[in-house]
Amino acid sequence: MSPTATNYLFLPGNWLFLLAIIIAAVYFAAFGPVEWVAAAIMAAGALTGGYLGVGLARRLGRKWLRVVVIGYGLIAASILLAR
Repeated sequence: MSPTATNYLFLPGNWLFLLAIIIAAVYFAAFGPVEWVAAAIMAAGALTGGYLGVGLARRLGRKWLRVVVIGYGLIAASILLAR
């Protein structure tokens, strides 16, 4: 199976995940105190990071992407354990 074909396997899950996020956002907007400025900043950061992250991941390739993700996880875990 080609990489493009395997991407379609995850499509239904992605739409369900998006639906769950939308339902949660509507619920919190209606029934909970929301800091809208902070939410807007986080949304902008997530969209920008997601867009730029895809390009970076494609340039790095599988091997180096795996090394970067594992390295970041080990550093984050070390910092959290040191606290």
